[in-house]
Amino acid sequence: MPTSGKGIPFPSPSRAPGASDALGLPTGPSDAEVEAARAVIAATSLADRLDAQGRLAAAERSFLLERQAAVRAEHAAGVARIAELEGRRLDRTALLDRLLQETYRATRTNALGVFLSSGSLVQTLVYRDALAALASQQLALTEELRRISDEVRRQEEGLARQEAELAMLLESVGAKEKLLVVLQARAQALVAVASGGRAAAEIDVLTQLAQEVAEASTASDELIARAAAVANAPLPQAASWVWPVRGVISQPFGPTLLPLEPPRTYGGIPYPHFHDAIDVAAPLRTPVTAAAPGLVTFVGHLPDGAMIVVIAHAGGIVTLYAHLDDTVAPPTVHAGDTVAAGDRIGAVGMTGITTGPHLHFVVRRGDLPLDPRSMLPDGP
Repeated sequence: MPTSGKGIPFPSPSRAPGASDALGLPTGPSDAEVEAARAVIAATSLADRLDAQGRLAAAERSFLLERQAAVRAEHAAGVARIAELEGRRLDRTALLDRLLQETYRATRTNALGVFLSSGSLVQTLVYRDALAALASQQLALTEELRRISDEVRRQEEGLARQEAELAMLLESVGAKEKLLVVLQARAQALVAVASGGRAAAEIDVLTQLAQEVAEASTASDELIARAAAVANAPLPQAASWVWPVRGVISQPFGPTLLPLEPPRTYGGIPYPHFHDAIDVAAPLRTPVTAAAPGLVTFVGHLPDGAMIVVIAHAGGIVTLYAHLDDTVAPPTVHAGDTVAAGDRIGAVGMTGITTGPHLHFVVRRGDLPLDPRSMLPDGP
């Protein structure tokens, strides 16, 4: 998972840094975030990387809090709008009930009866005009009630989306705050030692990183195991798989000498360090898509802070997409969503333990790791 993204450009945002959408919600990265992300990629020492990662986490936390406040304000406005619509609907429903009662009383006789009882053609025409007016008012009120109901439904759908986004924002803010505490402690540990003890302090930090990677790997295994049970249920078959992102394979599947990769037994052979995925380096916030049709079973953070999406597919196959962005371009799916091959699920990020933007792409059949390239067309 912790591979380098050096040489992969940080794209210029499609909007100006710190831009907002029509609702006033922040949509683009800030200058501080762009600068910090570039510094993480360019860092040549552990101390520089910790400093840059801390600045990046702080900038992302600031962005998330700003968006959280804006979404909450929009959510409150939506709640107030629904209350207003419900009041109008009650008022119009009561008025329609009165009109229906008047119509019932007015139609207890007919035009011929009015003419025979009054002997007046004028009275008969007035009666008919009154009935027509009542019918027209009923039609207008019925149409207005339909429009109100449609708007209430749209507002409620908007509230549901905002509540889901707020839940994801809350989790992301928590992940950034946890990361900031850890990064600050590690940076202080490096600063506190004399130059002669720097090497030992760096080894200690790297040991902690290895432990975090191992915990994230264990958590991934548990999430994949849960998804595998779903993958044995009837799910749409994939006509063909697609690459989840286009980029450069920065780390292949298989045994590795990278010390941060956890141990794994593969093909009956235990390896001290094994990369159970492929890493595809690509520009930050490059769209990431589902590799095959399936059911989203998890969207959230691993213990090391990596944002992931897990998808169950037919035949007991599960895919996991890690290091996704959780700030400017967070995942666009939620647990329980069905996706088709090529549907966007998120964007390339730098969450978790990584030195550059890339997608960590896992494919499993049950608990057996598969080389993703065996499932994918030539490329990427």
